[in-house]
Amino acid sequence: MSDAIHLGHETLRRFEQAQNYNRWIADTIRPYAGRRILEIGAGIGNLSQFFLDRERLVLTDIEAHYIETLRGRFAGQGHVRALHYDVAQRPPADLVAERFDTVICLNVIEHIEDDIAALRNIHDLLQPGGHALLLVPAHQWLYCKLDVNLGHHRRYSRALFRRRASEAGLEVRKDFYFNPAAILGWFVMGKIFCRDMVPSTPLQGFDRVVPLLQALPLQRSPVGISTIAIAARPAHD
Repeated sequence: MSDAIHLGHETLRRFEQAQNYNRWIADTIRPYAGRRILEIGAGIGNLSQFFLDRERLVLTDIEAHYIETLRGRFAGQGHVRALHYDVAQRPPADLVAERFDTVICLNVIEHIEDDIAALRNIHDLLQPGGHALLLVPAHQWLYCKLDVNLGHHRRYSRALFRRRASEAGLEVRKDFYFNPAAILGWFVMGKIFCRDMVPSTPLQGFDRVVPLLQALPLQRSPVGISTIAIAARPAHD
């Protein structure tokens, strides 16, 4: 296992314990999710677990050990399928044939050098009128060793990500910065202390206050640790 993959796996494992935070993300995007969902970059299923009530849930990743983890975790769920797919590549016919009305892609696009091509592939995986629920890290001025170690090519402003999505043929219906409270921790750990990965103890402490943060009207915040975009494949394209 390479250092980057090891760091990514350890990060996912730590975030697996942050159930309040995972649920907050799921609750934020759930109103826009349809019945037939493809999740790209599902990892070990930290977000997937919140969408088991859907008619069809296909989970993909590029790492074989993640796919095996997903298959084990959701064994017995007949409507759930886990398989290899790299969103940097054109989607195979069998995946397009699933007729997805929703693609969830969280913390993935920043890993891909040609982000417009990846977003175009998401467009092609959607049925006309379907929605892409996208989350990427925000603000290039926050880019630090944590990003480098996780394999991030960039962080995004809302305007930049909206432009990228538009160039890929997607219509951004809604976008906003998410979780401004985490910026200080990321800046201190990544910019000042140059940590290799998100430390588990502060993450657990943050997770305990998430219910309070979730109750605040933060969608109009001018900053956030992430950018969330709800984008659609046009009904006629």
